[in-house]
Amino acid sequence: MKVKSGYAQMVMRTIVYCCFPMTLMSPDLLRAEESEKGDLSGSLRFRSEYFKNFGLYEKRRSGGDDSEFEHHLRGDLIYQRKVGAENRLLFQGRTAHNFGDNNSNQNFRTQDDVFLHQAWMRFNNLHEDWDLKIGRQELSFSNEILIGRDDWSSEGRSFDAIRLSRDGFEWDIDLFYALTQEGLSGEEDSSLSGIHGKHMNPMRTIKEIYFYHLGVPTSHAPFDSLDQVEANIYNLGFSIEGKISPPLFGQAMVNFQRGELKSVGATERDHKAYHLYGNLDWFLNGDIFRNIGMEFSLATGDKASTTDNETFMPLFSSSHSRSGAMDWFSHMNSVVYTLYLMYDISEFWEGHLEVHHFELESSGAAWYLSDLNTAWWNGTPRIDWPNDGASPKDAGSEIDLHWTWTSSPERVFHFGYSIFFPGALLRDSKWWNEDQKVHWAYFQTELSF
Repeated sequence: MKVKSGYAQMVMRTIVYCCFPMTLMSPDLLRAEESEKGDLSGSLRFRSEYFKNFGLYEKRRSGGDDSEFEHHLRGDLIYQRKVGAENRLLFQGRTAHNFGDNNSNQNFRTQDDVFLHQAWMRFNNLHEDWDLKIGRQELSFSNEILIGRDDWSSEGRSFDAIRLSRDGFEWDIDLFYALTQEGLSGEEDSSLSGIHGKHMNPMRTIKEIYFYHLGVPTSHAPFDSLDQVEANIYNLGFSIEGKISPPLFGQAMVNFQRGELKSVGATERDHKAYHLYGNLDWFLNGDIFRNIGMEFSLATGDKASTTDNETFMPLFSSSHSRSGAMDWFSHMNSVVYTLYLMYDISEFWEGHLEVHHFELESSGAAWYLSDLNTAWWNGTPRIDWPNDGASPKDAGSEIDLHWTWTSSPERVFHFGYSIFFPGALLRDSKWWNEDQKVHWAYFQTELSF
């Protein structure tokens, strides 16, 4: 729910943005103190991004320039306090300002938003270590591959939800039900629900098993890719992570999806898809180099001859998980290989280098972005993804460089640059026939008070 009142927007922006120069001078001036009336804290985040591309991007960039800057300013104010001996109340207001092209014909232009990001009450130790949280809240599970906060975006993501949790001796249990979009004119609501179990043994090996359900009524979708579609998607998943040896850490995940999809005026299709993920991380424990590792991800896509829907749906995943120009290459119809190196430049500087290779799992389906839309938006005439089942699957490769400078606990600076090299699919003369590199860079600063 977003604040619609112009007066409320003005007050929220004034409070948050007036704090910006004060935090630049001394964040300690506004540090919240413990009090019986509660704690007030906040943060400011500013990010500038640069793109140089050839049109292979999100729907909001349709018609944009090949080279462009965009800027994002986000402010948060958080008030929290104890209620009674153990219960807790939290309110989080957020204002997001995106600076872009003011041309009304462009999808990406200057936007200003003020809304209530979180507002929840948590009842602790309700009964035998069970906690209950009710209200607008962030949900984050499964490395945010399926359900996450989407913190990279200025607006982020939260749900109107009820969540019952238990921190047990062997198993931690979470049960939740969330409203993802309110129905209009008597329509049924779109909802997300699930149960998530986590087990940690004495060797610090973590096992998780979970079951989620997404229900979307006809002509009512929580994201564009299910527009005009009735959907019932069930996801059963399992993950495990822990030490394989003293320096070697591993993680694996598998997701199976079943359900039904029905487009308006079309027959119902069975949904059958799966997703695999693996990671190996070697702790170097050196003065400069800390970790090296590799990752692998596979998410199925529709086959040329299939009558079912076989494209994996990542539900409400988070974008930009240590990636660059192709950070929106979503977990749909994709195979992604990654090598990475993490290192320390100094006591305050850390960085990591990554090399990604992207492929389509099936050349009978599209390349999908993190907003779950297909990647083709520009072109005259518009070019759709090949579905012949025989076209190249090689989408391309990318090199990413990221650095973080932590000058104090209240101030963090991030820098990044990446370059994407188109693969055989994009260079194929039958389809996109483009061999232009994509450059992406960003600067981000975070201030807490």
